[in-house]
Amino acid sequence: MMTAIAGVLGSRKAGFLLDSIVPTGQTFSAYMTSLGLVGAWSPSRKLTSTYTGDIIQLRRSSDSASLYYNAGTGEGVNSAQIITDIGSNSAFFAGLYDQSGGGRHLTQATAANQLQAVNAGVLQTINGKVCLKGTGSGTIKGQHNFAFSNTCTFIIACEVGVAQGISGRYVSCNANGGSDTTTNGFLLYETNTNNTVGTVYNSIPATVTTSGMAIVRVKRNGNTISVVVNGAGGVTTTTNGLTNFSLQNLALLSENGIGNYLNKRMGDVLFFNTAIPDADCVTLERNMGAWHGITVA
Repeated sequence: MMTAIAGVLGSRKAGFLLDSIVPTGQTFSAYMTSLGLVGAWSPSRKLTSTYTGDIIQLRRSSDSASLYYNAGTGEGVNSAQIITDIGSNSAFFAGLYDQSGGGRHLTQATAANQLQAVNAGVLQTINGKVCLKGTGSGTIKGQHNFAFSNTCTFIIACEVGVAQGISGRYVSCNANGGSDTTTNGFLLYETNTNNTVGTVYNSIPATVTTSGMAIVRVKRNGNTISVVVNGAGGVTTTTNGLTNFSLQNLALLSENGIGNYLNKRMGDVLFFNTAIPDADCVTLERNMGAWHGITVA
């Protein structure tokens, strides 16, 4: 059984996330190419007005039916329709579709390893918006051979809180976390300290303390790594050995290399293969924050 279900028109006025940074007089595709957009995923909404495909694929626990959701002519998926379809059952993410145009979709076919969308009739959300929820045993991933020089930018909406003590990954370039802290890797992780998120290369960390739902930016530019939370403050670290790298397998809410998966929430995820301008970062973060109900400076 496969069903495609449209969403409803959102009430926000800030515009679609990626459309919000395109300068007047430039086309969307040209500007995204200049920024090096290589991945754009969301469990809750359409990220550009030009995207017409499915946003998520869910598996219903009662019968393993596949349900596909898009946003129709609006912005957000219809969360009420999801609950109608799932009822008192649970639902899990089998697919998260790349809206960048690059076809880098993230999937999880193994039922026991899927992230949760609905728990016994209750939608998993970030302030009312559908989100990915770690279960302690699952991830969603894609083998797309992302290739970079020594620059990239990640911006995500996520939950930061009490540490699980496992250094689980929000974002990892390796499905099982084994090589994402080396010169050829990338990660955004929860540290073993409460309310702390960051990145690390060759044992040199860059971490920020926050709590609750947050918009987190990680930017790598040569030997400089920066982490900014909710558009303010942050930390910048200089480290050695940052070389070109290739993401063989991008995974969200993944494990730390020894089987411990992160049990947190995630919303929008953007991935660029350049260190995009700070002004664009701030615009994206404010739009992402407005959608997810998170205050951004």
